[in-house]
Amino acid sequence: MRLNMNRSMCGHRRQGHRGNHHQPFHSGGSRRPYRSRSGILLGVCKGLANYLGTSAFVVRMIFILGMLFTGLWPLVGLYFLTALLMKPEPALPPADMHEQELYDLYTRDPARATSSLRERFQRVDLRIRRIEDLVTSRSAREAEWDRRLRRG
Repeated sequence: MRLNMNRSMCGHRRQGHRGNHHQPFHSGGSRRPYRSRSGILLGVCKGLANYLGTSAFVVRMIFILGMLFTGLWPLVGLYFLTALLMKPEPALPPADMHEQELYDLYTRDPARATSSLRERFQRVDLRIRRIEDLVTSRSAREAEWDRRLRRG
């Protein structure tokens, strides 16, 4: 049996693990680049490095060399434009495709995402109320007392 060294015995990530553990769920298709939450300046270079599977140092060096050869302002403008267009990476990696869809919806339209969540919670609340009504109904209580009395 092979153990995953990134997880403790409880299944949680070890504190202080500095690996690339914020990778979003990918369902086979192309993955999306995200701005890194632990980057130096807006997380663009580190996010691109995570997307490309390389070191952030390499991406930063390419960016600095590009600034030296093309001038300061074109790449700085492109950097900030990229920072505006890239979504920040999720705080926790989505566990499945539905969580990824919810995150994508939230980053595009937060109001629509919250109304969608509100509708889901209302449906769950209604189901819980129906179960509570069934369990606490008079016939359920009578059946419980009958069972207790028969047991003695």
